[in-house]
Amino acid sequence: MSARPEGRSAAPSCRCIKNLLLNNPSSILPSNAPRCYASPHGCYLMKHISPIFLASHQALVEYQSCFSLTGSFMNDVPLSVPRTRGESLTQELRKMLVEGELVPGQRLSEAALADSLQVSRNTLREAFRVLTREGLLKHEPNRGVTVAEPDMASIIDIYRVRRFIECTAIAQGYPQHPGVQHMREAVDAGIKAREARDWVAVGTANMMFHKAIVELADSPRLVTFYGQISAELRLAFGLLNNLELLHSPYLDMNAAVLGLLDAGQTDEATRMLEDYLVQSERTVLAAFQRSRTGSQT
Repeated sequence: MSARPEGRSAAPSCRCIKNLLLNNPSSILPSNAPRCYASPHGCYLMKHISPIFLASHQALVEYQSCFSLTGSFMNDVPLSVPRTRGESLTQELRKMLVEGELVPGQRLSEAALADSLQVSRNTLREAFRVLTREGLLKHEPNRGVTVAEPDMASIIDIYRVRRFIECTAIAQGYPQHPGVQHMREAVDAGIKAREARDWVAVGTANMMFHKAIVELADSPRLVTFYGQISAELRLAFGLLNNLELLHSPYLDMNAAVLGLLDAGQTDEATRMLEDYLVQSERTVLAAFQRSRTGSQT
C-alpha cells in the first residue's frame, strides 16, 4: 500500500458524509448557517457543507453522484430532468396547462396535437396517460381525451396542499436565494401584463411567483410535485369568468410578500402568505360557485 502524501487526508467516503450529515451535522455545517439549509431529515445542501471537510475533489464528486437531498443514495437523473421524449412532452403539456393554453373541458385532438408538437401519436398517448393519472386530463370512451374540470372539493384540497408547501418553503427563505430573484421577475412580469390588460398573462406570472416560493425549499422533487399542483390550480382558474377580479388584487400582495423577504422579515412574510392563501381560496371558491350557478340558470 502506498503511503499517503504528507499533509493530505484521506478523502471521506460518501457513506461517511451521509452518516455525519444525519448524526452530527454540526461538524460539517457552518455555525452561522440559516435554518433553511436543513431539510426535516437533517440533510444539507451541497453548497452549504463546510468546504474544509469537502476539500477533496474525489469526495465532492462521489457525494454529488450518489447522495440525494432526501438522504438516500442514488445514481439517477434528478426527477425534474426529463429522460425520454415522452417525459419531455408530458412536461410541455403540463406547462401549457399552467400557462392557460389548454382550458378545462377542451377536447384534445390526438392528430392535431401530435402534428403541432411534432411528436408521434404513441408518444402523445404516453403523455396523455401520465396526465390522466395526475387528474389533469380525462379519458372518456367514444369521446377521447379532454382537459379535466376541477370540482369544489379539488380546489379545497389544492389550497390545503399549497398552504402546507408554500408557507413552509417561504419560512426558509433569505434575500440572497435565487428563488427570491425569480419571485422578483414574476412580480415585474405581472405588472407589465396588468398594464397591457392581459389577464391570462397576469395569471401565468402569478403561478410563476408561487413556483419561485417553492424553490426556496431547495428541493427539486418538491418543485416537480408543485408543477402538478400548479396545473390543477390553473384549471380551476380556467373555469372562472372574471380573470381581472381573480388575479389583479394579488399582484400588489405578491410585491408586499417579496418586500418582506427582501428585508429579511421571514416570519412576517410567512404570516402574510398564510393570510394571502386563505383569502385567495375564498375568492376562488366564491367565483367558482358563481360560475357553476350561472351555468345552471
